[in-house]
Amino acid sequence: MSIFDGYKKKKILNNGAELLNQGKYEESLEYFDNALNIDPSYADAWYSKGYVLFNIGKYNDANECFNKFIEINPENINAFNAMLLKASGLFMLKKYQEQLELSNKLIGLTKNSLEKLYALNIKSNALLKLEQYDESEIIINNILNENPELVSALADKATILSKHGNYQVAIEYYEKSLKMYNKKILKYNSKRTKGYVLLPEKIRNYILSEIWVNKGKAHQELQETTKALECFNTALKLDPDYNEAQKAIEDTILHN
Repeated sequence: MSIFDGYKKKKILNNGAELLNQGKYEESLEYFDNALNIDPSYADAWYSKGYVLFNIGKYNDANECFNKFIEINPENINAFNAMLLKASGLFMLKKYQEQLELSNKLIGLTKNSLEKLYALNIKSNALLKLEQYDESEIIINNILNENPELVSALADKATILSKHGNYQVAIEYYEKSLKMYNKKILKYNSKRTKGYVLLPEKIRNYILSEIWVNKGKAHQELQETTKALECFNTALKLDPDYNEAQKAIEDTILHN
């Protein structure tokens, strides 16, 4: 590749990044593809393309880009973030076994205690979804001992408590997780990059909706129908496509 091509691909990438920062995802995608046409091994372009696809909900395509990025440059400072985003995509695709397998790789790549907590949280969440409750609970408790304010770990702890029939305490944990979410916003903070990887609004709302629905189900178990419906309706407002919320509302109305 000539010096001119090297300069050209960087300029195209920077132009695409500007559009990405403005939320113009489809337009930015064209620039990243153009950069890759010049240099198919351009790692930063693969990462940027993956990030765009991730933001527009094309998780399988995004993960292919992240795989390519890591394959080309596994030591890149964004490699850990790429794997975090890939894990989030697997979560949205409900591919929990793959999420679990990826979490073990992530744990081996962590460079500091905070990254390790995020990787462990991804693992505990996958185990929870796979109904391996005992192993998940051990990891969740360890995470919260280190960081009692980690939103997703608080929510997962609440779910475990519900499984044990401790509904009132579960509700308290769901409320803690929602409070911490509102305070901090759900984000990954990597000290290695000195920045944040903020999950797209679609994923944030999906996660919040899940928390609200689970909280509502705990209220249901305590025969607190009005509070349960309030939770389900809140979930549906956050994510109108969250079918579990609509189903919970219909079931509650049917049986009361």
